[in-house]
Amino acid sequence: MIIPDKVKQMLGVSPEVEVTMYDVAKKSIDVQPKIRFIYLMSLFEGFIKEYICNRTMTDIDKYRSVVNAYDSDWDLNHKALGARSSLNLNYALYLLDNLFGVKVSDRFSDITYEIGAFGLTP
Repeated sequence: MIIPDKVKQMLGVSPEVEVTMYDVAKKSIDVQPKIRFIYLMSLFEGFIKEYICNRTMTDIDKYRSVVNAYDSDWDLNHKALGARSSLNLNYALYLLDNLFGVKVSDRFSDITYEIGAFGLTP
């Protein structure tokens, strides 16, 4: 579908330039994988917080007080794996292991290098 000249004017495009609906929608199409990833990580963060609070029978508002005991060990021995954030897969798996003895496959550590360490600034 070719965009009419009047719409091109509204978009700030010269009438001589051929513009399709795909050209107009391209940015919103390109952003979809990023939005899905952010949504997935938000679900992961919520799951980690709720799981820890449920298992420790703690209110969700007190999540930080439950994990604070492990922060100094993380900072001393594991800081290279990323920030103390429930969005950081390494930190979340560390908490599950140390709080409840839940061992998650080592294969997860391979994907963290692909998605990057959350919370670290270059």
